[in-house]
Amino acid sequence: MGIIDRLQQSSLRAESWGPADSRWYQSVDSFASTFAGFPIGPDTAKRVSAVFACVSLIAETVASLPCILYRRLDDDGAKERARDHRLYRTLRFQPNPWMTTMDFLGCGQMYAGLRGNAYNEIKDDGRTVELHPLHPDLVTVEQLETGRLRYQVRHPKTGEKRTLLQDQVVHVRDLSADGFTGQARSVLAREAIGVAAAGEAFVAKFFKNDATGRLVIKHPGRLNPEKKKEVRDDFQENYAGWANRSKMMLLTNGVDVTELGKQTASEFIVDPRKFQTSDIARFWRVPGFMIGLEEKTSSWGTGVAEMKQALITFTFKPWTDRWAQALMQALLTEEEQEEFFIEFLFADLLRGDLKSQMESYKTGREIGVWSPNDVRKKLNENPREGGDEYQDTPAGAAPNASVQPAIPIDEEEEEEEARAIPEPLRADAVRRIANKEIREVEERAKKANNDPAKWTDWLGQYFEAKRDYVAKVLEPLGKAFSVERWRIETMVDRIANTGVLGLADGVPEDW
Repeated sequence: MGIIDRLQQSSLRAESWGPADSRWYQSVDSFASTFAGFPIGPDTAKRVSAVFACVSLIAETVASLPCILYRRLDDDGAKERARDHRLYRTLRFQPNPWMTTMDFLGCGQMYAGLRGNAYNEIKDDGRTVELHPLHPDLVTVEQLETGRLRYQVRHPKTGEKRTLLQDQVVHVRDLSADGFTGQARSVLAREAIGVAAAGEAFVAKFFKNDATGRLVIKHPGRLNPEKKKEVRDDFQENYAGWANRSKMMLLTNGVDVTELGKQTASEFIVDPRKFQTSDIARFWRVPGFMIGLEEKTSSWGTGVAEMKQALITFTFKPWTDRWAQALMQALLTEEEQEEFFIEFLFADLLRGDLKSQMESYKTGREIGVWSPNDVRKKLNENPREGGDEYQDTPAGAAPNASVQPAIPIDEEEEEEEARAIPEPLRADAVRRIANKEIREVEERAKKANNDPAKWTDWLGQYFEAKRDYVAKVLEPLGKAFSVERWRIETMVDRIANTGVLGLADGVPEDW
């Protein structure tokens, strides 16, 4: 059965519904008409592949993230898993007797992603807490004079209503227009989904008719209505469709058949459907490459790691924040919220790019941006003793190397380090550095023309730049012969500073 047939059944055969059927009580928007002629609601929308791909991607990802109840230990961000709290097992392993956490969060996120709201009744016997999902189509939200909310819940079979107060419901809502209920994205996107559904129906009919356009039968005579129907049915039964494609068409009595509206697949099938997939994905903020839409370029980033991080930041995290805050508001008292909090862990999603992540932390640690405990917090680990100290390693030095003064330095120790580099290579390095300095200083001395201010200004700029050149000459030698990097840096500083001090009063006459 094609989608057009399913939609027609859903919308036209209401006479088969019983008086207690929940569909009688749905709002108009839950099954709204569209310009494409296809009534679209949450259940019909998810039959469109792009919608289901977006909603299921978010639902399965959010459901796979561990939901943890933490206890705050101090004001420095230290925490521990609150395993002794009765909510811990409910959130981490089993929200109710028949569902796992994966089932529970996946179901709730599908409701929220399609219908804009996820409702869960809280069952608390004083020892354990259970969360029972409620179908959003059976729940009506009202605001009382006190400002709190009340939920009217209909029984799915009998239609009987019962009332739940705000303290009895965990309500996760999508972006809201009234502050009470979330807006259903499947309804907001109904025009785009309707066009996609129409495209699917057209393609199905197109191939069912052997990938041909509409056939026009030309008959030379005048036909009464019964004869027209007979000719039409004869063609439909014997020649239309892929099952009859091998049959020879026998035309008599001057009958002629022509095809109208034939289009190439690229023009009429592939391109419009590709656009609709991309259009639908925008409503759920999902990049095309995640739902099978191949794109040569993407505004989500230039590499897989960047696009993955953007997906986590802008698509998954807003949903986990909604869940965490709704669970905290409904399950923890104000006093408990001071001590406990709920968090979803993203470490597993980032694990694929852990190498780059650790390299970034390593660099930040070495240049003194982060302490070990800062890094541990980012990795969702507790602080360790002695981990609050910041390292101030010189650029390029080995990790944890002691910070040494640039000058002075023990000349015998420096000379011993330098001997690790063969003498011919040292001599060549000295010669290159000296020759470059002689040429540039002599040339500038002529331009300075005995102007002390101009000379001093140039001198500072020159030796600041010269330091980079000296480092460029010496660093490869130090690396090749295992001279500690900070010692090479010290030598570079001494050479640059010596030049500044020696030429501060101008170029000596016998220089």
